Amino acid sequence: MELKNGVYIGNETAFAESLICELKDINITVFPDSTENLDFFQSTDVNLVFLETSACAHNVEPYLLWLKQVIDLRKCIIILFAGANDKTNYNRLFVQGVNDIYRFPAEPRQVRKRVEILAELMDGREPELVNADEFIYKIPAAKRLFDIIIAGGALFLLSPIFIIIAALIKLESKGSVFYASKRIGTGFKVFDFYNFRSTHVNPDKIINETKIRNINNQHAEKEISFTGIKDDPGTTRIGRFIRNTGIDELPQLINVLKGDMSVVGNRPIPFGEAELLTTDHWIEGFNVPTGLTGLWQVEKRDKAYKMLTEERNMLNNEYIRAYTFRKDITIIFRTFQAILHAEKV
Repeated sequence: MELKNGVYIGNETAFAESLICELKDINITVFPDSTENLDFFQSTDVNLVFLETSACAHNVEPYLLWLKQVIDLRKCIIILFAGANDKTNYNRLFVQGVNDIYRFPAEPRQVRKRVEILAELMDGREPELVNADEFIYKIPAAKRLFDIIIAGGALFLLSPIFIIIAALIKLESKGSVFYASKRIGTGFKVFDFYNFRSTHVNPDKIINETKIRNINNQHAEKEISFTGIKDDPGTTRIGRFIRNTGIDELPQLINVLKGDMSVVGNRPIPFGEAELLTTDHWIEGFNVPTGLTGLWQVEKRDKAYKMLTEERNMLNNEYIRAYTFRKDITIIFRTFQAILHAEKV
């Protein structure tokens, strides 16, 4: 199906302009709301409609019923854009002629590809396969250069501390200096997340032996109480020190240098948590770099209470939508202020 005329109804002007640039072969007219385009639909053969749900006060279904009277929905592609805080379930509208639904922030290039596929399907042709690499987040060149300079410089300046900590870890216990755990990063990429090792090689075995020793030391006539151990015996002495001071996280600068992480971004998610965060509400957090520090970590310090998971996710998404290099610099300075106040990020 050849797409000639389209409309964009909504107030996200920057996004609309980017989308129009992507679909430059289609004549797209922009309207701020659904009440100003009645004559246009009646006088123009429209076969592509982009509609922000807020542009019709979220009354999308009645608006679609009106559209049915002025255009042929069988020859028109309709894509909705809902706000991040819009909790309405629009899935029922797929039977009303809606072809797809996106939540802001949306990627114009992805929308263009989706339009092309839908046009081919409506034309009865097999859609061309889409290169998955086009949907992988690519870190801006300035941000990546900044990461390399900061991480490389920090590793050089901190190299004496790295050598001392590595020697102390080796002197106290056998095993590797670093501990690598699997984390889920940008685009659900799995990578090794580095820390200085703060535990013995077999911490579970040491903990069990300590529990048995404690039980044997109790008087036979007393009831045995299986309680936690105050000082975790699985943690080494140097391990307790580097955990309390945050030094154990310094090897994550290597992750930044490798490109697994950025200086500023969302914190990488462990495997177990990532499996639970695959809904639309959470998934956009995987479309930005993971970082050493981020917006929710510094905002947390201004709160007198423990930050809820939902609140943390909201701040992560806020960082995604309003990213600027200046905001990264602000977050870094706020992180240093937090460290000076002796709170651990």
